[in-house]
Amino acid sequence: MGGRDEALRSVAGFYRRSGCIRGPIPERLLRDRWRYHTGWEMRISVEPADIETLQTAMRSAGISVASAFRERGRFVQPIYQRHVVAALVREAREEMPPGLGPQSWGSAESRPPTPERRTGERDRALRMVGHFFREGGTVYAPVPDPQASPRLTWRRSARWSAHIAVAPDARVVATLQGHLAKAGLRTAKLIPRPGVVVQPVHGREQVLVLLRAAGVETRGL
Repeated sequence: MGGRDEALRSVAGFYRRSGCIRGPIPERLLRDRWRYHTGWEMRISVEPADIETLQTAMRSAGISVASAFRERGRFVQPIYQRHVVAALVREAREEMPPGLGPQSWGSAESRPPTPERRTGERDRALRMVGHFFREGGTVYAPVPDPQASPRLTWRRSARWSAHIAVAPDARVVATLQGHLAKAGLRTAKLIPRPGVVVQPVHGREQVLVLLRAAGVETRGL
């Protein structure tokens, strides 16, 4: 117990020195709900020599370690989940941003998910993945285009694959990959393209899941 508490204090210390919190903006939630990332996020900026120490402390505290990204010669480590962000703010003894608390580390939100909750999370993740796919999706398949969706690009290929193109923004990419992981879809290495980053998803079954999530009828495919 002491080890976890000490690790939590260490992460909170990094936050006090060079951290910030990003939260949802109500006006944007109403105006652009599908495109707007609605969750709470803490960002901690550290020197390259400190990123491993920070991530080790996060793991010891039971905090999921998302991919860090480079910015102006430093590493920025994002931390997601509302109850985790709230716990770190409390540990740092700082004022709780409006709308964030109160959330306890042992709240229902932080407990292991039930099968029903897992199903609900997967369904929500699939809806978000379907939105990303509709906005910038290309299907590679050994079958002709069924003309089921005018917004998807369909190309003939010997193997099944789906490419999802998104803006080359670390946060957008992390959001997409997080939804794909929650949806139970395996991803391949990112492909940089002019003006976008492409996330490939390979395999017929996975592509069919993506097509259904995008509202495409898959019978006959």
